Amino acid sequence: MTWRLLVVVAFIICAAVGFTFRDRQYRLNSPYMESDQQVLAHDDSAYTSMTWVASVSGNYLQLRFFDKVEGGICLQPTWQDLLNLHAPSLAHLLPAAPPTMQPPGPLWHGDFVPNPGTVSNSPYVRLFPLSMLLNNALCAQVADPRLVKARILVVGLGSGAGIAVLAHHFPNLAITVVDIDHKVVDIVKGHFPLIDWLSTQKRDDGEPRLQFHIGDARQFIHFQGEHHEPPYDAIILDAYTAGSTIPPHLMTVEFFSDCARMLDAQGIVLANVIGCYGQDIDGQIVGDKHRVLGGAIRSFRAAGLTHVINFPVLAQDETSGTFNWDRTRNNIVCCSRQALEPTSEEDARWTRLQSFVLFPEVPTGIYTTHWYLLNDYDTHTSSAKIDAAIIDAADPSIVEHLSAYPSKQLPSVTMRFSSDQQVMASARKAVQDWSSRSGRAELPVGWDNASDDALILQTTDCVANARDTYLSSVTAGRDVKRQGGDALVGDPTFTDPLHAPENAIIRDAPLFTDQRPNADILNR
Repeated sequence: MTWRLLVVVAFIICAAVGFTFRDRQYRLNSPYMESDQQVLAHDDSAYTSMTWVASVSGNYLQLRFFDKVEGGICLQPTWQDLLNLHAPSLAHLLPAAPPTMQPPGPLWHGDFVPNPGTVSNSPYVRLFPLSMLLNNALCAQVADPRLVKARILVVGLGSGAGIAVLAHHFPNLAITVVDIDHKVVDIVKGHFPLIDWLSTQKRDDGEPRLQFHIGDARQFIHFQGEHHEPPYDAIILDAYTAGSTIPPHLMTVEFFSDCARMLDAQGIVLANVIGCYGQDIDGQIVGDKHRVLGGAIRSFRAAGLTHVINFPVLAQDETSGTFNWDRTRNNIVCCSRQALEPTSEEDARWTRLQSFVLFPEVPTGIYTTHWYLLNDYDTHTSSAKIDAAIIDAADPSIVEHLSAYPSKQLPSVTMRFSSDQQVMASARKAVQDWSSRSGRAELPVGWDNASDDALILQTTDCVANARDTYLSSVTAGRDVKRQGGDALVGDPTFTDPLHAPENAIIRDAPLFTDQRPNADILNR
């Protein structure tokens, strides 16, 4: 009887600890997050806790797994806004009849139902077109690369934002999405109407423009390859667990070999890998998840996809020549059996990449965000973001006291600041008064801190920013002396399973195999 009691007590303790330290689901009132976030819909599955979160001031609808953003789409321009442009190049997004939207969940208090279009809120998915643009053979078949007729396999649906970017720019794609969690597919189709509608459409040859397969991606790719299915022109790998870790069995030489077998000879594998290059400190490479990134690149090359270029997703204050190697970020790793490196200054492939314009039909200067936050430089903490209209309406003089922010930003982002304590006190009072009037249960986080160092105002043009971030990553990727496979992990014939050659940037990159798979906990 005693051992049963001990089991029960142990279970209760584990449950209590798990509840106490569980991931937050929504992150609604947190530093650096918009204070007007609302929950559109929520569901739980055997794999994750998933929530659609919207912010009007931030202009986004994001899908989160627990508190991790799995991709976002701009609330505006809406799908209808895109159709109202009457652009012939967007005719492939015109529905015969509007799809039926699922109603919002009980936590939604907005006076509208989101109907987002295709402009992404997540910088990394804006690079998904590289899977088409890097394919010289495919693009040579058409006068305009946007007209390529291709088959794409996407591993991991996420929010569907990447699918929307591809659908906007390439009307002749046939996309198959493999996801292990049917509830993710359900919540995306239920609250992102464009994705649901695409799954009902066909190309002129009768092949579905978007179809879903529920199951493990490794099994799907392995067995489909054994049946000699038509090859894919691109495979996009974007599968993550709720803890932002790539499932280990989807990052091994053996799995990448299966992917290579499913590709056309000219095909591209594009993988979203979170990690960094690391910094050499006293002879050791230091940087969170640098071995994850390095190991992925080594494993791709060992699987026969020997030509690799990484496109780091840069922050708005970084440039292609000065970005922080030890900052963990999304990296878009593109690999192929065929050469990807630029052969000259006038290389046609790279000219095509750099001249490509995201969302060319959508005007700039209309879909903008304006928000304030307080920043504490000593503790590296920030308040929640506040819609600029709230503070400006309460005290219009505040904006007159702001100076240009010293850090260089992308052209689509302007930042101004003030370190004047009186200005910050006026801003805090405006937020506190607004919060009291609106009956909020709690003050937006950080707006009661009198020790902050600066009040910051940021304005972002969402469409121009999408173009800027795309181009900054492409410019970085062209520097193969930093972003090429040889530079990052050395000679692809090097066989040491634990280390790359000494002259490699990530010289401690391991090989990931089924016997020794990637594990983010171990491969820092």
